[in-house]
Amino acid sequence: MSQVSRCVLRVGSGVCRCWRSSTFSSTFSSTFSGSRQAGLVLLSRSTDVHQNLALEDWIDAHVDLQQHGILLLCRNRPAVVIGRHQNPWTECDLQAMRKAGILLARRRSGGGTVFHDLGNLN
Repeated sequence: MSQVSRCVLRVGSGVCRCWRSSTFSSTFSSTFSGSRQAGLVLLSRSTDVHQNLALEDWIDAHVDLQQHGILLLCRNRPAVVIGRHQNPWTECDLQAMRKAGILLARRRSGGGTVFHDLGNLN
């Protein structure tokens, strides 16, 4: 861990822990951007699915991901996350979700419908 430096990022009202790592860059950055720049690992402290998806969107819109390797890790309270083109009325049992207190969220990227809870790392 001596090659990892820690920092704290404030994004909006949320706070993320992050690590800059040269070890991380050798596997992540070289794979995705072809460079040996230090990568950045962000660990969201929020368990709100909407905040974490908003952070993911902010990174996508404001960071040149071709030049900078970033790994965002987060955990969410129970939620069903649907992709850009998914129909929640056909993909989900909305009445059962409402009774169970499970949130519904849409990510801007494609992909299928998935279930998030505190037991998985996204």
